[in-house]
Amino acid sequence: MQAADKTHAIAIGDSHAAVFTVIELHDLMEDWKFDVCVIAGATATGLSNEKSRTNALNVFREKLAQSAPQPLFSVLGEVDCGFLIWYRAADRGTTIEEQFEYSLGSYLAFLDESGRFDLNVLSVPLPMVGDDEQTFWLESENKPTSQNDMKWALDYIVEPGYLQAMGLRLERGRFLASRDDEKAPRVIVVDDVFAKTYLPSQDPIGKRIRSNNFEGTAEIVGVVEHVRQWGLDRDDTEKLRAQMYLPCFQMSPAFFEHDSLRLHRDRAHQWRGYARADS
Repeated sequence: MQAADKTHAIAIGDSHAAVFTVIELHDLMEDWKFDVCVIAGATATGLSNEKSRTNALNVFREKLAQSAPQPLFSVLGEVDCGFLIWYRAADRGTTIEEQFEYSLGSYLAFLDESGRFDLNVLSVPLPMVGDDEQTFWLESENKPTSQNDMKWALDYIVEPGYLQAMGLRLERGRFLASRDDEKAPRVIVVDDVFAKTYLPSQDPIGKRIRSNNFEGTAEIVGVVEHVRQWGLDRDDTEKLRAQMYLPCFQMSPAFFEHDSLRLHRDRAHQWRGYARADS
């Protein structure tokens, strides 16, 4: 299908919005063409702050100001629900409920500005519940015979700009790069807790892991500081603390073929006439 015959849409958001870039690369929604604007580390809370570190509000505003009315997909909120709301409540001496209302209010105010677009707000986070986890084993080990014997880590599928946007310290090696795509050897970055837990007294760089979630091995190319995923007061006591970062562009199309994507792809056929009628 020619690009002119497709339904054009904009997708904005944090690193999770990169799924739309993958959809474009693999033509997973063949009737649609997405113009994607991703800002790693962008938050709903930050949409009320023109001077935020990510500058997300200004970038998103500029993007929309340059665009004609069309379907708009917004993917924000996971950083808020997974960490920021709790951090701000503890840092500012307020309640979690107050910070939640502030975050939600910031998001709704931004969406009100975008009323000339056909809004589609996508989000799946639940506060501190259901975090993505990866089971794996080291290349030097035999594959465990049961799931209980696997090694575990929290996993984050991110873009190369995530390190800078989140202000993480790189301790060894390198972070993920744009060259880490579907044609390149599979790589991951781990945090210092992962290194100390699973590779004590070893240099993690160059070590490889295997997982049921991807074929072959993934080479560890970098180590970053640990992020307190579970909150400032709980993180040290949690059993699952090790973290790994996977490049979004190395995720196979099958990875994104879960129920929520199929639902939105099916709904896409209902929206197809919108942009054409409006153009």
